[in-house]
Amino acid sequence: MNVTIKDVAERAGVAPSTVSRVLSDSKSISDKTKEKVRKAMAELHYYPNLTARSLVSKRSKVIGLVLPQASDAFYQNPFFPTVLRGINEVAEENGFSLLLNTGNGDQERLRHIQRMVNGRLVDGLIFLYAIEDDPIINFVRQSATPFVIIGQATDWQTNFVDNNNVDLGLLATQYLIDQGKKNIAFIGSAYPQIFVKSRYQGYQKAHEASHLEANPDWIFRPDQFLVKNGFEMAREVAAMPEIDAAVIVDQLVARGFKEGVRYVCPDRQIAAMTFKPYRSDFSQGIHQAYININAIELGKRAFQVLFDALNDQHSDQEIRYYHEIVKAELVQGNAD
Repeated sequence: MNVTIKDVAERAGVAPSTVSRVLSDSKSISDKTKEKVRKAMAELHYYPNLTARSLVSKRSKVIGLVLPQASDAFYQNPFFPTVLRGINEVAEENGFSLLLNTGNGDQERLRHIQRMVNGRLVDGLIFLYAIEDDPIINFVRQSATPFVIIGQATDWQTNFVDNNNVDLGLLATQYLIDQGKKNIAFIGSAYPQIFVKSRYQGYQKAHEASHLEANPDWIFRPDQFLVKNGFEMAREVAAMPEIDAAVIVDQLVARGFKEGVRYVCPDRQIAAMTFKPYRSDFSQGIHQAYININAIELGKRAFQVLFDALNDQHSDQEIRYYHEIVKAELVQGNAD
């Protein structure tokens, strides 16, 4: 037997219209009444018809997550599950579901997003990456679908959430300089991620402030953010005996680099600074310094920014753009 709103109303001792307003999370209903209605729904195993409700409200209550191209670097990188945890936590609090999108190549991913947007399957989108001249972002912008980028946008008429990556690059490099390192490599990426370019700018600024040379021969660009690529970078650095430290923009690459240094040139001390999505547990003792970029908070703030943008659109307010900078944290090292 199908349970209806009338059944829920009768169990809770309220009018059916009150149940409808509870389902819409109306502010006109007290928390006490909401709790009573939700208890009745749970007891009767009542689940609202979300499709029917979306036709009335013109909201799907679904947010699309646009992920980078499917690859080993994506599936293995701890940044993505960490930021997804933050997004999901706030989405659940606000009654939203998440719909993930990825694919092999830009065209496949674009087709998926076109189906999402043109089919009105989502209210808005969160991009978990930022690159210049992205065809998917260009399509979404033209469709007037609200979206937010986790990463630095290329213009200020875009909602985005990010760390200040120029400052982070400077902070990481300055930490190594303060430890007495003079010949510091930069290990970034062969692809045009904006955060990599920003951290490189910070790397350059730290050198300029300390009157040191940022040698262009010490810039390395792995094809992917994987442990094996870091190991390969260690081999290249080993051929340059003057290098005594490295700023590495990705945690997995940094892990491979450290393993490679121990294997390829075990007698050399090459300090490494990298960026992690969360603060690690150091119960096992010795560790090297790193920067915690607080990826969970990035995810939480990204959803909140999109939620605010959706409410602006729903109330026909003038379009506003939200820009959030999440503070990162330097975690001091105690390794030699």
